[in-house]
Amino acid sequence: MKTKTWLSTLFAGLGLLATSTAFAEPVSVTGHVATLRTGWSADAFAIVTDTPIVNPFGCVSPDGYIIDNTMPGYDTLFAAAQLAFAEQVVVELTFDGARCYGGRPVLIGLNLLR
Repeated sequence: MKTKTWLSTLFAGLGLLATSTAFAEPVSVTGHVATLRTGWSADAFAIVTDTPIVNPFGCVSPDGYIIDNTMPGYDTLFAAAQLAFAEQVVVELTFDGARCYGGRPVLIGLNLLR
């Protein structure tokens, strides 16, 4: 009986953990695109802003916000990132608060601001 109670508690705790990470709120930062990195032998890019990197999920290499071509919105985000870098407009970057890729927070949105 103790084992059944222990397993129930374990699975309930894992369910809460999965729920809290699966539905983490997106996080945003505002600034200028200071660096636009591409490559690493992959069809991916990362943005570094002129403001401190925000890393709520604890990614191991938080030196920019990244996306690769397998992720939704890649082409649109890359076009917007190029424009933002060239024109030096203020951007609002939105990234997934519960996911890392290549050790970096995952970029999921980019707004060009005036």
